[in-house]
Amino acid sequence: MGAAPPSSMSPHEDAVRQVAVDVSLTAAIDTSSNAVGIAESELYFMTPEEVGVALDTMQSMGVTQFRMFIPWRAVEPMPGVYNWTEVDKVIDAAEQRGMAVLGAVTSTPTWASDVQDSAYGAPRDPEDFGAFMGELASRYGAGDGDPESARISAYEIWNEPQSSVFWSPRPDPAAYTELLKAGYTAIKAVDPSGTVVGGVVTAGLTWGGVNISPVEFVQTMYESGAAGYFDALSYHPYNYDWKFGDGAGNAISAVGQLEAMQALMEQYGDGEKEVWTSEYGLPTSYVSEAQQAEFIDDFMDTWSEHEGTGPMFIYSLVDRNSASTDVEDTWGLFRDDYTPKQAAAVVQAWIAENGPAPTEELPPIDEIPDLGVPTEPIDPVTEEPSTEAVDPVAEAVANWQQSLADAAANWAAAWGQTDSTTSTSTTVPSTTGFEAEDEEPADATDPALESTDSARAALVEATQAEPTTTETESESELTDTSTTTGSESTDAESAGSTESDSSTSAAQG
Repeated sequence: MGAAPPSSMSPHEDAVRQVAVDVSLTAAIDTSSNAVGIAESELYFMTPEEVGVALDTMQSMGVTQFRMFIPWRAVEPMPGVYNWTEVDKVIDAAEQRGMAVLGAVTSTPTWASDVQDSAYGAPRDPEDFGAFMGELASRYGAGDGDPESARISAYEIWNEPQSSVFWSPRPDPAAYTELLKAGYTAIKAVDPSGTVVGGVVTAGLTWGGVNISPVEFVQTMYESGAAGYFDALSYHPYNYDWKFGDGAGNAISAVGQLEAMQALMEQYGDGEKEVWTSEYGLPTSYVSEAQQAEFIDDFMDTWSEHEGTGPMFIYSLVDRNSASTDVEDTWGLFRDDYTPKQAAAVVQAWIAENGPAPTEELPPIDEIPDLGVPTEPIDPVTEEPSTEAVDPVAEAVANWQQSLADAAANWAAAWGQTDSTTSTSTTVPSTTGFEAEDEEPADATDPALESTDSARAALVEATQAEPTTTETESESELTDTSTTTGSESTDAESAGSTESDSSTSAAQG
């Protein structure tokens, strides 16, 4: 059973699409801990040609699965009215290539939230979200058929709800749990084999009403009845200064928080469930390309060997603007003209050597003639869908960056990170395949001194511990010290509620 086709698609066209689905290649997410995918938040907003280039580039690296954002806000602009055009565009391209899809559903329609100044306003009624997830799973799931036939085989419920930028006006794990329950119930009713991924939390510390640590967030989820309403937990272990593998034994490091969440899962009877990472990476406007490659290589090694982990998705494929100093523009493994950074070669070589299945030897990107790689930077939005698509990530971050800009200096001072930029001269591991150009970006900038463009970097730095943190400090101790009082608490509340109508480019998820 599928959702009604959008108004722009005739019944005949929809029938042709459905027939194509029956004969197309499909794939399920590989949940092995050494399975590497790509998280690319721009796919929904790309033209069909750009989507083709992006997916072909992923495959040239040995990648067989990817994560995409599905903006509820854009797909259901009015209750019960759906426009699947842009989602179909990506899913059809994935089918043609036999690639598996993790669909991360996020952003709230204006009609479904009381918060009107953010694309990520807390949904008013979880059942509205559940209804949407049921339609999504009916359209793209396997139904009662072979799980391998699913067009989307895994569904991620929201993105980083522990942060006020993605759950406005302030994060609420109990409310998120109700959303998770509604989504899980609706998906399983129509697609029993579909994998529901919950949590989607980011490494960091609790800070006022702006951010909740992943451990505290997941604990409150369980206390609110989350057990039994997700198949896997999702985690984004970001840190610009501290390699993932270097945090072993430290409770407040990204790997330490992973272990604490796994302990909670064991406590609540979910010890057999995996933790996935659906985003990990570093922006090369903030760190060097060499450091980006080194950190990602370390992450893949450490994550794949850690007990109880599932697949990993590297964020992201391609820069939005490689010349930009905004951290949101430079997360790509490739520059905006699709020339590879060192990290692209590292990922390709790692997959070839360590991936779940042997891959044939992959040629350098300049030997692949059929990608249609443009010589000019790609504009991610060059074609408007029939229903106006407003990038919810850009809208949310525009408001959030302005509200947090004034607090950036306070964050830096509070955590002693006024000079936190890390540089490295470490040699990147030898690679085969891609041959990255020896190019370095502009000097990394100090987020505490930057304008609103670097507000996200300031938040990451403010809510994470540096490598110098003593190993005796515990998660609870940091939570206590980060729950500020007096003027600092006032700053936090102000930061979480200030509004702005400024616009920026889309932000990392």
